[in-house]
Amino acid sequence: MMFPRTSSFIVAGVLLAVACEPAKRSDHSYARPARVTAVDWVDSVAIHDDLNGVVYLRRVAVRTDRSADTLRGVVTLQRPIVVGDSVVYGFIYDGIDVVAAGFRYQPGDGVERLAWPEAPIFNTAPAFAPDARHVAYVARDSQGVHPVVLSWPARAIVLRGPIVHPLQTDAGIDDEVWTGPDTVEIEIALALEGQQPERRILRYRADVARRIAISDTVIRLR
Repeated sequence: MMFPRTSSFIVAGVLLAVACEPAKRSDHSYARPARVTAVDWVDSVAIHDDLNGVVYLRRVAVRTDRSADTLRGVVTLQRPIVVGDSVVYGFIYDGIDVVAAGFRYQPGDGVERLAWPEAPIFNTAPAFAPDARHVAYVARDSQGVHPVVLSWPARAIVLRGPIVHPLQTDAGIDDEVWTGPDTVEIEIALALEGQQPERRILRYRADVARRIAISDTVIRLR
């Protein structure tokens, strides 16, 4: 009988098929995300402003070790920040005085628009922490104007300062300075009281790691 020989041919055929199967490409060759090598301002977008005349917002181009991309739907007055060589965060402007939203860009994923839980007030500029894990700015809600610190990009409100009456002006009234990854000072110029020669400033000092903040009013000569 020839059955044992037939069986050996089948086994040999299976071994030959396995041996001839092309080697699969390792998933690790594409596992690493593209590395951001540069973020540049490129084309200018003219905005007509009654107070300032023509002001130019800028589009953003991101270069990686694989390609270059001009970010769709992003115009800004503030330079974006790069985190870990792979993610870009920044702010989208709607005119010269309005920061409409934040954004997140990762090569291959496109632009994700990040809405504010409380909108920044007119004529202010939010500020990223050095590690981009938080954003500080002056916000307006149904109760009034106040300093606020958000986690980023989750945008949860970490700390909220007292309600104040800001100085009525077309110029910026705020200043946010990160003194470390977790500590920030926010200053807001307050409304004038009578004919006072000084300028009153709300100073809000926050430690986001410890979830504590101190606010006081300082007087400065105008």
